[in-house]
Amino acid sequence: VCPLCGAPHHFIYDNNGGNGQYQCKVCGQTFSTGDSTTTPMRFLCPHCGHTLVPKKDRKFFRKHKCVNPKCPYYLHNLAKVERKDLKEEHGKTKYKLHYIYREFTVDFFAMDLNSLPKNASSLKFSKHNAYVMSLCLTLHINLGLSLRKTSQALKDLYNISISHQQIANYCKTAAVCIKPFVDH
Repeated sequence: VCPLCGAPHHFIYDNNGGNGQYQCKVCGQTFSTGDSTTTPMRFLCPHCGHTLVPKKDRKFFRKHKCVNPKCPYYLHNLAKVERKDLKEEHGKTKYKLHYIYREFTVDFFAMDLNSLPKNASSLKFSKHNAYVMSLCLTLHINLGLSLRKTSQALKDLYNISISHQQIANYCKTAAVCIKPFVDH
């Protein structure tokens, strides 16, 4: 049966010689059926394109590292280190020369939000939503605006009325939620 138009199997034909792709004669939709196999997720170095190798498993994240000796990121960092430092014991391992990526494994929404400190708001929004919280964090943290200027910017730019105290509560909540990610 075609998933788009619902045409019966008489109107479906094998599109690529038994490799699992079918096409509907009525609407022209191509689709595949059966169990699809997925390859495990691979992380690539943004500088050289090589696959990152998992190096360490921590409580909340897994560290992946680019081990390509010809990676431009590695070569650039290696050139900044003085030669005498490289000849010492643990010379190269003393510095983080390779590209490192952290894959977070903690389920953000499974966090215990009952243990939030005073003045921190829960993530169950009553008046505003997560988008407004993200705007508050972007303006206050990324742009470095004060709480009152953030409140005024939200009013001027997006016509969102929110108090500076609510922005402070959102910032405190975000800080508590991301603390486990940045402590290690």
